Amino acid sequence: MELTSLPTPSRSSSDLQAGQGYATLEASRTRVTASSQSQHLEMALVTAEGDRVTLSMESQALALAVDFTQVQLEPGRFARHKGELSAGFQERSLTLTVEGDLNEQEQKDLNKVLKTLRRMMHHFVNDRLKPMMAKARKLAGLETVAGLEVEMRYARQVLVAEQTQVEATYDRRGILEQP
Repeated sequence: MELTSLPTPSRSSSDLQAGQGYATLEASRTRVTASSQSQHLEMALVTAEGDRVTLSMESQALALAVDFTQVQLEPGRFARHKGELSAGFQERSLTLTVEGDLNEQEQKDLNKVLKTLRRMMHHFVNDRLKPMMAKARKLAGLETVAGLEVEMRYARQVLVAEQTQVEATYDRRGILEQP
């Protein structure tokens, strides 16, 4: 938290008698930003020899950020308070199951599939469908893959809320009135 104090000119009793008045101002702003994101990838692959490979990947992330600023101004005093808070959470899980015995070429092709799926998910999340589909077509040329099913899901929610409050008082006689 930061505190800044700067002297401001104060009103003398002669100013008050001359009708200059007395004023205070207090203002605050609070902003909250929250976001969540989830990704899901499900893959089922069958090799030409009948081996089965399944992959399941889940990823979730949550983030929260809050910032607060308050300013107080009154004769002879200026103060500013500022604070920030942020927190995040991320969870990932990955399950890979192989039923059968993958030969060397099947393992190489499986690595190509996994690398391509990672790139496809990146394009999918960034809403670039043409490059994603171009990557998918590369999978068709793998000789050891007899069948491949893939499901991808992505969701993102963002919430931003802001509150501003200003309170000012003024009295020509120099006596503060309640707002």
